[in-house]
Amino acid sequence: MTHYTHSLGAYGLRCEIAGYYNEKYKLSVEVKPENVIVASGTSPALLLIFGAILDRKDEVITSNPHYPCYPNFIKFVGGKPKFVFVREEEGFQLNPEKVKQAITKKTKAILINSPANPTGNLLSPEWMEAIASFGIPVISDEIYHGLVYEGEARSILEFAEKGRELIVLNGFSKLFVMTGWRLGYIIAPEDLIRPIQKMIQNFFISPNAFVQEAAIAALNECEGETEKMRRIYDERRRFMIKRLREIDLE
Repeated sequence: MTHYTHSLGAYGLRCEIAGYYNEKYKLSVEVKPENVIVASGTSPALLLIFGAILDRKDEVITSNPHYPCYPNFIKFVGGKPKFVFVREEEGFQLNPEKVKQAITKKTKAILINSPANPTGNLLSPEWMEAIASFGIPVISDEIYHGLVYEGEARSILEFAEKGRELIVLNGFSKLFVMTGWRLGYIIAPEDLIRPIQKMIQNFFISPNAFVQEAAIAALNECEGETEKMRRIYDERRRFMIKRLREIDLE
């Protein structure tokens, strides 16, 4: 496995990713392998998405606080991040009414992250659906799916309806502990596939071949290991919460 793969990613892995989403989530529209693009990590994947949809001075709405690299990707391709502040009393969720107020003629995308970095919050399905309904492309960073301890992570694709442009960003770094192997993926509408593929062919050529085989194994054989890891994380989380309360630092 020392050769280039298809620029969109190995077809077998794209089939597995599509099947994973179709099985895991309550989707109204089936994800097909042709909707999946495999990239050399979620960071390159996000750069590719913004490169495909943004022109100079286009705006992307996202939360504040946020993953610190988000604005860097947007600015690098000439876009402008537009922040909506999230509040503790709302569970640090991205309020759809405030998002709606932030939309302008320059808004090209809304970037959501649930579970979120750094707040750890889950966006409620009602607010997620409301954001999906605004007629603006929604990019959903779902990299922390599977590492949820209370509630349920929902995919933006569960709220797909005709005319909605919804894009998923995910990968193998967090749930499958493959950070150094650099493998992520995009699930996107058909009209974005070829523009992103052309950028991959010119800038990255293809994702790593043997790591894609490892990803197929992760999706098919590692559910027990990932659940054990999640339980251990949850034990640590509960211990830390208990101790923080005991020293009045909750």
